[in-house]
Amino acid sequence: MKSGSAGLRLPMLIETIDAAWLNDALRIRHPGIEVRSARIVTIMPGTATKIRVAVEYDSRGRELGLPDHRRRAQLQDLLLE
Repeated sequence: MKSGSAGLRLPMLIETIDAAWLNDALRIRHPGIEVRSARIVTIMPGTATKIRVAVEYDSRGRELGLPDHRRRAQLQDLLLE
């Protein structure tokens, strides 16, 4: 695993992208949010594999307008917002 922002370890296996990992990743820019659930919806394999994740947040995440399960968002979009 490679280190990302603030020492966050980037997942090397798709199966490790879950609510707990997203909490750690998103709290770097959005302290106090809670990802209640995360479900991998689509995997687009390739040189730069893309993964779509359906995410549900607590009220704080919704207040901030973070993409949720009603708007399938690419993991990259969530992290680079």
